[in-house]
Amino acid sequence: MNNKPKNKKSGYSLVEAVVYVTALAFISVVAINSIMLFQNLFLEMKKNRNVGNAAEIAMGRMMREIKNATDISGGGSAFDSNPGRLTVTSLDNLGTAVSIEFYVENNILKIKENAVAKGSLMPENTLLNSLIFRQISGVRSKGVKIEMTLKDSRGKSPLIKNFYGTAVLRGSY
Repeated sequence: MNNKPKNKKSGYSLVEAVVYVTALAFISVVAINSIMLFQNLFLEMKKNRNVGNAAEIAMGRMMREIKNATDISGGGSAFDSNPGRLTVTSLDNLGTAVSIEFYVENNILKIKENAVAKGSLMPENTLLNSLIFRQISGVRSKGVKIEMTLKDSRGKSPLIKNFYGTAVLRGSY
């Protein structure tokens, strides 16, 4: 014998369906927001790594060349201005004088050796916002202070960081 009433409908009611759809929509919104948040965090990490690598490459090369230099060319350099230009003279392995110039072109740091362009010291997606060289002169020593600002402008907000370094010419102390 069947005890079920014959007029009662089986399945979900309209209220239950609305509750389930609302819960599913809420979970979907939370999931999508989480994915977007992780995408933004990943981009920020990439920008930080990119700017850090650019600073390490550019600043490392400039500092190494300044330390190995025998003299600073005052006429070929632009100190205390942005964009700065630095020309130093070094000796190669054979004792021949080599002129090394650091300069900015289209917001990219470039290098020349003996007036021959050797290329960029900047990775992709990184621009040089500012480069200032300051000459340091003592009784016997010479040096250069470098102030550099790098920018990665991918995403909604650009990442801008300042870097500083000071190097003394090796034979001047």
